[in-house]
Amino acid sequence: ENCFEEGPGHKHAVRRCFSRHPIPEIGFNPYRAQSDTSTKKLIKQPDTRPISQERLVTEAKGIYAGLVMVENKCIEVDNARNTQTGPNNTKLNNEQWQALIALHRTLLQEHHGFFLASQHPSASPALRRLASKYAIPARMWRQGIHSFLKLLRHRLPASLEHIYISPTSSVPLWQ
Repeated sequence: ENCFEEGPGHKHAVRRCFSRHPIPEIGFNPYRAQSDTSTKKLIKQPDTRPISQERLVTEAKGIYAGLVMVENKCIEVDNARNTQTGPNNTKLNNEQWQALIALHRTLLQEHHGFFLASQHPSASPALRRLASKYAIPARMWRQGIHSFLKLLRHRLPASLEHIYISPTSSVPLWQ
């Protein structure tokens, strides 16, 4: 598994995966005082274990492979949906909308994972340049965000309720 634990044995240990978001332990609350519940204080960030260059490169390659696979699926689905106009334009049911949202959200998460791996503090300069080399920011915008918004726009007014869901998909990337 491509995960490691930060602060092992600590009450607030966090499990981190490069291609997924951090998974806090159940009951995790960083603002809760460890012993006195009447005072609130921040808990220091746990120490992280060093990661080797080989491991970072392996992670980045694996994430990039997944990213390309999901990106190709998004392109395929978006092209199929965008060509359905006029009388052939079938309305999407709620499950189909949810599947489209999940697909584009997965693509954004894969981009996020790639950025985490390639821009890691321990990453070599060559690994850090991969995001630019492969035009990752532009691809994230074009396939992960813009194409989905375009699909929503073409499906108005039926897509109106799903437009409100769209910005929440990209919130983790802005944080």
